[in-house]
Amino acid sequence: MRMNALNGRERLDSLRFEKILFSLGLQHLTALSGGLDEQPSFEWQDTLSPGEQQRLSIARLLHRRPAIAILDEATSSLSEEVELQVYGLIKEVRF
Repeated sequence: MRMNALNGRERLDSLRFEKILFSLGLQHLTALSGGLDEQPSFEWQDTLSPGEQQRLSIARLLHRRPAIAILDEATSSLSEEVELQVYGLIKEVRF
């Protein structure tokens, strides 16, 4: 899961990433994949719902804190309530 979250580019702050997953309702992914340091035995796109995939992408964004982020249809599979929560989290991170 670690490499999926980072695309191999930087060191993962495990505690911070766990908090981000929790805030996005994705804490179950750590157990599903066998832990942050384990390679999952499944394909993410075949196992996760479109909404979970979008929230995992947002988790990467929140962890990496890029100088700029262009979000195009980033929340199209999320409910309005979850979409508002996601955008609130993005605002809190203070890129």
